[in-house]
Amino acid sequence: RLRCHGLVRKRLPFWHMWTWCWLAAAIGKEDWAARLSSGGVFGYPSHSQAHTLLDEWVQQYPAHLRKEKVGESYENRPMHAYVLKPPGVGMAEVPQILITAMTHAREPAGMTVALYFVGRTLEGYSQGDPTAMHILDNREIWVLPFVNPDGWVAIERTKNRWIRKNRRPTCPGRKAESSGVDLNRNFDYKWELRRSTDPCREEYGGTAPFS
Repeated sequence: RLRCHGLVRKRLPFWHMWTWCWLAAAIGKEDWAARLSSGGVFGYPSHSQAHTLLDEWVQQYPAHLRKEKVGESYENRPMHAYVLKPPGVGMAEVPQILITAMTHAREPAGMTVALYFVGRTLEGYSQGDPTAMHILDNREIWVLPFVNPDGWVAIERTKNRWIRKNRRPTCPGRKAESSGVDLNRNFDYKWELRRSTDPCREEYGGTAPFS
């Protein structure tokens, strides 16, 4: 309650306050969860802070969590997925699930929820929680916390919280949030130039898939 009251006094945007208050109610005595609401970018974990926490879990729970490089961003940042898995079970031997976050850089709430899911599942399994045990014993879950890492790093560096797209320079000379490709409209499956061909608009889908 005190944490939420402090956020209201700071007059932060509603979506920031809602996420932090939700986390404050959920974390209880979990020290790692407090880091999700006290990060370096408007209270959210920075790109490096989020990966530091995930890497700590890889070391703490090696039987249930592994780190996989799945590609690189436009600015050549390594993109990693963190895979929750049953102990001793190979890939595709159980149903697989994909969880992604931060397709749009200005929507960090999804990233904190994804991190909380990973941490709570691992911790719950170690404590014998039946729901966490059922999930980890019967599913392989790939969590990609940053679909758009460059955009989130740009928000961290510039303090411009409106950046949405990736950092491809499609609109030189305009505001930082004008340039880039909307990754939500840039996947390979059924990609087409639609909604907007203006490279300065938020919905710009790029000149080709995965651009």
